[in-house]
Amino acid sequence: MTMEARYGGTCPLCERPYRIGQDIARVPGGRQWGHPECAEAAANTQAILDGKTFRGHKPSDWRLGRGPGSSRKQR
Repeated sequence: MTMEARYGGTCPLCERPYRIGQDIARVPGGRQWGHPECAEAAANTQAILDGKTFRGHKPSDWRLGRGPGSSRKQR
């Protein structure tokens, strides 16, 4: 969710300023506001670290010590 900034400020993630009337979004894990792109990147990073993404739930086909070209064949 984004909204227009009522006051100018600084994004806590990229430390670049935003102006009055510019779209801003809530930064995950706090009461701060920043650029929508920065807030989305922070949310995606946190989801990856928490293992909530598809890749976090996918079992690995890789053999220990081998590259992806030597993976087992699917049955």
